[in-house]
Amino acid sequence: MLVLEDPNTSLKTHNLIHDHFIKPQTIKTIFPSKTSGKHIISCENGMSYHGDIYYNKKSGYGILYNPDSSINYSGMWKDNKKHGFGVGYYENGVYKGQWFENHHHGQGVYIWKNGDIYEGYWKFDDKSGKGKFIKKDLGVILEGYWKDDKMYGKGQKIDKNGRYEGDFIDSQEHGRGKFYYNTGEKYKGSWDKGQKSGLGFFQYSNHHIEYYGYWTNDMRNGQGVQYYEDAKYVGNFKNNLRHGNGDYIWKNEWVYKGQWDEGKCSGMGKIYKPGGILFFDGFFNNFMRTGKGIQYNNNGKYEGNFKNNKANGFGVYTWKSGVKFEGNWIEGKRNGPGIVYCNDDVVVKIDQWNDDEVVELDPDDKLHHFEGVFFSKSRRNFNKFVRAIRMIAFKGNRKSI
Repeated sequence: MLVLEDPNTSLKTHNLIHDHFIKPQTIKTIFPSKTSGKHIISCENGMSYHGDIYYNKKSGYGILYNPDSSINYSGMWKDNKKHGFGVGYYENGVYKGQWFENHHHGQGVYIWKNGDIYEGYWKFDDKSGKGKFIKKDLGVILEGYWKDDKMYGKGQKIDKNGRYEGDFIDSQEHGRGKFYYNTGEKYKGSWDKGQKSGLGFFQYSNHHIEYYGYWTNDMRNGQGVQYYEDAKYVGNFKNNLRHGNGDYIWKNEWVYKGQWDEGKCSGMGKIYKPGGILFFDGFFNNFMRTGKGIQYNNNGKYEGNFKNNKANGFGVYTWKSGVKFEGNWIEGKRNGPGIVYCNDDVVVKIDQWNDDEVVELDPDDKLHHFEGVFFSKSRRNFNKFVRAIRMIAFKGNRKSI
């Protein structure tokens, strides 16, 4: 009479005999009982079972062989089903662990032929419960809680870039979490389907915050604050670049307030000197003052066209004294014809300027009229004109605009 082993004892024996893989073995002893004991059973599909039988059903410990004599399954059975501890062999890998009615169920390890490994809990062939999944080819490790073959809730992910700790949905970073880069940087904030999305901050290895603001698709998008070594930017971002309206503030307290386009200040903007003193109000293109604008300095202001940060084209410079020049400019200097307004009733037309100097001016102070050059209600104003010309026309008197 065959005395069946206790399943727990059989399991211990199995663990001693088998490591990760169980080698084929031949069962030579066939017990006389037809309904119970150890048997070799040939199946119609060409497979064969070597092991325990209880009332004509596979129950206890047994090995199922494929038609080519390779092992299909080695482990515990119950009522013709894989049940208990066992090892299943598949085309893509091997499962070793607990079974329930032919399903991976309970704690177990699956080793794929490509080197991937999952070790943890299963529920009806799906990863379910606490477990660790190693994706060898991708260099990724996922560790946390699983449901329906996907990781959910709190967990950890390690890849070639660093380590993520936080919330998961469908095995992707989703919710709140932290990413520690191998280079020492850190991101802390919101995630959406594996990408930074929502409010978060990015921190350098020296613990200085580089950026704090909104993200979309793993990039800075929306309102945020970006810190640099010598300045900071407060404003809108698009795909990691300054875009839209924003303020750029230098440590020396100079400030640009205005429009940005793909990382460059372009469009309407203003520049302020330290103390909030307006320096320029106008148009920019690729960081340069270009187009219409007004620029202020200690002597007065220039209003007109700019090109590459210099007065270029038609423009008017007004000194604080009230004297005004109206005419053409090239690279910040008066060039070509222009008109000087010395006072309310003194107007001087200068036929030609060259690099801020008067080239053609021939007023005859012995005459009582000055055709085409000097216009005034009285000759007494000529002295005012001379003083104005001396102020604005002599070389080196003022910087270019």
